Amino acid sequence: LQHIAASCPNSLRSLKLIAVDDGARVRASGLTILTRLSALNNLSVHAHERAINRNVRKAISSMAQLRSLTLLTSPDYPTNFARSLACLTQLTNLMILRVGLGYGALDALRRLGTHVTKALPHCTYQMLTENSDC
Repeated sequence: LQHIAASCPNSLRSLKLIAVDDGARVRASGLTILTRLSALNNLSVHAHERAINRNVRKAISSMAQLRSLTLLTSPDYPTNFARSLACLTQLTNLMILRVGLGYGALDALRRLGTHVTKALPHCTYQMLTENSDC
């Protein structure tokens, strides 16, 4: 990630980052490097919940240029994790927010959707359930 951020900070517009298992987990500090990508307007992160920690969520919420964001994870406590995503409502240019929290997180996703809809009325919120195509 550091190489990507250093080599194309002003030109990379879309990035899909996938960490396939706990052993390949992306370090949180690595994800915060993405804030250097000033032209990035489409970000998709598929990672373990510990890779999308509080510092990463804060860093992502500071990326004012984002227009589309997808977060896929499977937290142990989906309600708490969904509540922690409220910081994303600072992304006033965000047009599409897609969130998947794994099996059994439908209520948490609905509550997050209500919060996003109120805070960002222009943003389309999509709940990604276990049957969704990502």
